[in-house]
Amino acid sequence: MKEQKSSAWYAHINKKKIGALLLSACMLGSFVGCSTGSNTESLNSTSNPFYQGAGETNGTLGDYENGNPVGGSSSSGGNVSDYETEDVVSGTTTDKTTEDFETETPNMGDTTTSTGKWEDYVGDEDESVYLQTKLNDDPYRTQGGYSYFYHYQHGPTTMPISAWSPPPPNFGDFTTNQITLANYQKMADAGFNTAYGLYEVLRGVVDVDKRNVTNALTYADQVGMVYYVKDSSALGNLSDNGSVALDNYYSWYMNRKAYGGTLTEDEPGMKSETKPFERFAKANTAWKANEKYGETKNMLVNNLPSYASPAQLYYGAGSTLGNNAPVNYSGTSWDKFVKAYIENVKPRSYSYDFYPFRGTQATFSNYYYSLNAAREQAAAGNVPYWVFCQVGRYGAGTEGIYLTEAQVAIQVSTALAYGAKGIQWFNYWQPLETGDFPADRICALVDHYGVTTKYYPMVQRVNKHIAAVDDVLMQCCNKGVIQIGSSYDTLYGTIGSYGALTSTSGSSGNAIIGCFEYRDTGKYVYYIASNDYADEGDASVNLTFDKAYNVHTVKGTTSADYANRNSITINVPAGQGVLVVVG
Repeated sequence: MKEQKSSAWYAHINKKKIGALLLSACMLGSFVGCSTGSNTESLNSTSNPFYQGAGETNGTLGDYENGNPVGGSSSSGGNVSDYETEDVVSGTTTDKTTEDFETETPNMGDTTTSTGKWEDYVGDEDESVYLQTKLNDDPYRTQGGYSYFYHYQHGPTTMPISAWSPPPPNFGDFTTNQITLANYQKMADAGFNTAYGLYEVLRGVVDVDKRNVTNALTYADQVGMVYYVKDSSALGNLSDNGSVALDNYYSWYMNRKAYGGTLTEDEPGMKSETKPFERFAKANTAWKANEKYGETKNMLVNNLPSYASPAQLYYGAGSTLGNNAPVNYSGTSWDKFVKAYIENVKPRSYSYDFYPFRGTQATFSNYYYSLNAAREQAAAGNVPYWVFCQVGRYGAGTEGIYLTEAQVAIQVSTALAYGAKGIQWFNYWQPLETGDFPADRICALVDHYGVTTKYYPMVQRVNKHIAAVDDVLMQCCNKGVIQIGSSYDTLYGTIGSYGALTSTSGSSGNAIIGCFEYRDTGKYVYYIASNDYADEGDASVNLTFDKAYNVHTVKGTTSADYANRNSITINVPAGQGVLVVVG
């Protein structure tokens, strides 16, 4: 059990558990196991029982405040669902705009006439009391390969497990707003502790739709997750206006309890104005200078994989310039790209993606090179690195091909063996742009309508394993890997032995042994990752030590202890990993 989870934050979360679960139970029937037709009906419809029983409103504060809000529940939570009515203040059917809820005394406690702004109706409790401005003073936090970034809502030994594409608002042909407490609970139940906003994107300080972001932050808080706001205006605003931009333009969401950071850009290139990553470096400097948010909140940019074209690595993922780039940044010089970003931008964490199952077969070329390059460059810059892993196959020519559980798991186990300190999944919710995809091309834990796919239990099991080993791995420094058997591609960062190990061997199968220094505990840590995703790809790895040690192992979520062992044999299922602590 992790001691940091006894903090005031968790007391706050636990206080909300019963209410969250009750509401989840009430709403579950609307989202789970439904047919496509039943899900396409708007959840905002007044025919939905959740919104009935309000009657007519006369536009007074009593219609909207605690006691008996128009949503029919016993108390207001400050959410838009509390105010949905058939006959709103303006006399027309509500479309959930702030003008529908105009009152003489808004529920934020202001005594002046309401301006009709969203802030008048949401956020009636003082969230700033939960706003922490400093992280721990642990010297390891920014020290080479030990470096880590943590969300203070969870604690320093909780590894971020992040979901790309959380429950979406209505988008395109999908008219149902899926940002609900039930759907966020379902995501948390899959083992996610972090979500990245996607379709609820903010594009400027004027062009904003705060309702979806506010609700996502509220529900993330209620299920114990942190949430990254996707805000494409932040980089330019910080570059132009400096640190004060965070207070002036973004405090309305940065003060929320579940807020963990801002996702500012995905897969940019090196060329930015006159110098590589100049805009990001300037924005990040301004970000870090803000005393209120600068240390505890993360300005996140996700970067390109090593298989991106030279033009993409130079100009960005959306480049249409083919290979017309002044310098070849592709292939085995990708480490220069990583080095340039980390040295120029100095991020809180380095994030990148690499999807080995891109076509009709696996493509592991440069996969281990990428893990090692990210490991080395992140350690040199005193930051951790986070890896995106894929759920299903995404792209042309992938019809009818599913990933197996071993193929899903091997991406995480190998990343952990190489010292990654953040796991990110692409995707949680099926991307809505893929609305015409057949069922056999689903690449997410849930489909377009929130119905679980075969990947939900697969990823859930992997995420639970991460949560069972992260309290050790977050405190370790990776020293290299030992190869057992064969490999899909050349391994980088290999060593012959480490610490208590005098010899290693494999009686069957292929594996990677990640070797870790475990602070000043006097213990050694090894993470044995399968290097085989075949159906019969289980590995049996023998570890021999220089003397007798007590050995602790974690396989899946099951731990075991062995006293006074000179050697041990570890069986690793295909694609998975096992933690071994010696000493």
